[in-house]
Amino acid sequence: MPFQSVFGTGEWTFDEGPVTPVIENPGLHNTWVTGLTQPGTYSFVWTVTTNDVCASTSATLDVDVETPITVADAGEDLEYCDVDVFTLTGNAPNATEDEEGTWSPDYIPGWIRS
Repeated sequence: MPFQSVFGTGEWTFDEGPVTPVIENPGLHNTWVTGLTQPGTYSFVWTVTTNDVCASTSATLDVDVETPITVADAGEDLEYCDVDVFTLTGNAPNATEDEEGTWSPDYIPGWIRS
C-alpha cells in the first residue's frame, strides 16, 4: 500500500545502477532496500502524487556502494629455530582500490610496547 499523507501518495522506484535491487515496500517512505550486490552508484526516485490539481513531485536519492576492503590474511604461523631472516607472506591488498598493506610486530621477546 502506498504511503498516504495529507498531501498525497508516495512511492519509491529504482532508476539505475549496476544491478537491480529489491525495494521491500515501495509505498513506504522508509522502506528497506536489498540486493546492492555490486559496487557502484544506485539511483532511487521518491515520487509523491496528489489527488487534486497539484502536480506530482519527485526527488532522486543516489547511494554509493563501494568495493569491500580486502580481508587481511597473514598466512600460516611460522616457527623457526636460530634464524635471523625469514619471509612474511600476507595476501596482497587491492591496488585498484588504493589499499595498502603493512607489517607490524605483534610480539618480540624483550620488546616492550608503549
